[in-house]
Amino acid sequence: MTEREGRAILDNIRRFLRYLLSSSMGEVLTVLLGVVGAGDLTTARTAGFTVLVFTSMFTCFTARSDTMSAFTGLFVNRWLWGAVSMSLLLQVAVVHVPFLNTAFGTAPLSPEQWLVCAAMASGVLVYSELRKLVNRVRGR
Repeated sequence: MTEREGRAILDNIRRFLRYLLSSSMGEVLTVLLGVVGAGDLTTARTAGFTVLVFTSMFTCFTARSDTMSAFTGLFVNRWLWGAVSMSLLLQVAVVHVPFLNTAFGTAPLSPEQWLVCAAMASGVLVYSELRKLVNRVRGR
């Protein structure tokens, strides 16, 4: 194995670990915030689940590069967009199709609740973009 191949493997491991840690942080925050002051437990669980799904979607974009913005070359990977689109479609189905509500123990969310879920999940994107910006300014 060449040094270049070893570097590529190490970079891939770093991206994967960053993805896992970002998703885990989103899960912990979601559970914590979902438990605090939830009037309807089923709706709170559904919102928490939705935040987790959105967090994973945002994280897959931020994990593409250690230094470049997630918005650079955003539409280059059609397979990624296909996977994200399918995930979003399935999430909407699990939240709004009645027999899937029963199967998954979910409840429909209002448009405002969807926006709150997206805003909470986007914290991972904001944090990653700020971290990358600071690293670029520092020259790393």
